Amino acid sequence: MRHPDKILAIWVDAVCINQTDMHEKELQIQLMRDIYSGAEEVIVWLGYRWDVRAPSEQPKIYDFDGDHRGVTQESEATENNEGVEAMKGEKLYDDEDVVPGFAFFVMGALNMHAYDMPIFKADGDEVMAVHSATMKKIMFSLSSFCNATWWTRLWTYQEIILASKATILYHNVTISWDCVAGALNNIFQHDRTCCYRILNKAHPEFSGTFNELMSKWHSIEFERQRGFHGIHDYPPFTDLLTRTKWRQATNPLDKVYGLLGLLSAEDAPEMRPDYTLEPRQAFMSAAIHDLKVSQGLWSLMGIPRTDVPGLPTWVTENSSSKKRYEDQCNRITAVARSFRASGPTKTTFTVTGEVLALAGFSSFDRVRHLSPVIYERETSRQALGQTEKEHQSLSFPTLPDSCGPSDYAPNDERIYRGEQTVGDALFRTFANDIVHVGETYTRLEDSTVQVAKEVWEMGTSQLSADDSNKWGMFLASSTKPSALRRLFFTEDSRMGIGPPSMATGDEIVLFCGGCAPFCVRKEPDWTERRPIYTLVGDVYLHGVMDGEAVPENWEEKLIDIHLR
Repeated sequence: MRHPDKILAIWVDAVCINQTDMHEKELQIQLMRDIYSGAEEVIVWLGYRWDVRAPSEQPKIYDFDGDHRGVTQESEATENNEGVEAMKGEKLYDDEDVVPGFAFFVMGALNMHAYDMPIFKADGDEVMAVHSATMKKIMFSLSSFCNATWWTRLWTYQEIILASKATILYHNVTISWDCVAGALNNIFQHDRTCCYRILNKAHPEFSGTFNELMSKWHSIEFERQRGFHGIHDYPPFTDLLTRTKWRQATNPLDKVYGLLGLLSAEDAPEMRPDYTLEPRQAFMSAAIHDLKVSQGLWSLMGIPRTDVPGLPTWVTENSSSKKRYEDQCNRITAVARSFRASGPTKTTFTVTGEVLALAGFSSFDRVRHLSPVIYERETSRQALGQTEKEHQSLSFPTLPDSCGPSDYAPNDERIYRGEQTVGDALFRTFANDIVHVGETYTRLEDSTVQVAKEVWEMGTSQLSADDSNKWGMFLASSTKPSALRRLFFTEDSRMGIGPPSMATGDEIVLFCGGCAPFCVRKEPDWTERRPIYTLVGDVYLHGVMDGEAVPENWEEKLIDIHLR
């Protein structure tokens, strides 16, 4: 970082803010958005690899700026790596251990095919690493980068998202954030198309390490690009709290206040840091803020948050799974943008203590039967259960005998509530009736549903290219939103997908302004005059997502539904 010919002014939050003065900290936190977005450059310091202290001697510095100079340096750094194979687990590291991975980023940023990279060579039709140790060292470097504690810290999230220019410093390597971002995007495309066999054959752990790094990068880069392109469709604050749930902060209140810089400029004044509050009070304040500013009760969707003691059930998170939370974030976004289950109604609410009172309607259905929880994507076929016809491509949940596959099957031609067949409704339910491509959400087309039914009947071997594409979109659109959720059927013969904690007898209600119905559970002190529930979570209920369950003359039938 040091300039040889001029003084460099550096602002370090941990040093420049008196961390023991809560009043000063509260004031400075409100300036974080301006500080980081207005900085000439934000330095991302990842540390000295596994070392706590700086090296005793100045190491050779590698400054990868995204041009061909980086490729030249990569060759210098990796051409004599044969000795790495001899380490056999001994920690005989040198100053250049982190360099190969970043040189690999530079080549990725240049959009190079694997067979054009100097670390690979062609032998007839085969493309292989020049040295097995070279790829091993690249993997060590990528893994080291991926496991840096910076990725786990709460405060670093908003700092990198707000930065207009960011530079990564890691041990003896300097590289721009944009170079790494471009590299990961390009390598991702190559890895899934033209260069898949080369990269994965070069090292068996490539996919695992690269996918983990992609996941960490994507959660940040998505928000950065929203800011750069002036997108003002801000997600709820509670969505940000879910995305950063697994990041660490010394003070639990920082889990809320460390994200205030990511609120829109219009919303920021509504949320102010207050270090005299308990953590549950801060999270409740965030949820109330979202109810005021978000549309469609977006902030109420998900499941009750349980990692902060004492929270009411109306303080939610998108998912309790670190592995699946991004899929659930996308599911909620898709539903919020695609449906309006409450029709023309508008949200009104009051908060008394820890009880949230929402305008809505009396419950219109109850849960009758439930499938097992649908787990991870890689085991979704097994978790979705077995039917009379078990196929390699797709299967459906096992249900109780009174509501089993013989009653609800993909090839069932009975009419579902006067519209499409039961089989069609089942396929649409699994996908929440939405196809998600990039940032675009569209309703599931009849032709795509027909392809899915054909695959269930005959497999994928006879699909045309166009139908294969439709099947791929359906599979991606159905396995992600249904993960960690349950297929359910109601007393009024509806079908839907809901949260894992649903139970038989739970009620389905509509809150005014909601884009989806919600599953609620009666509290012991429930009365008709004061219906009080705990929130179980939002549901997709097929056939009511466009306002079909809103009663006629709805203004005359409004009641207050209490949640705690």
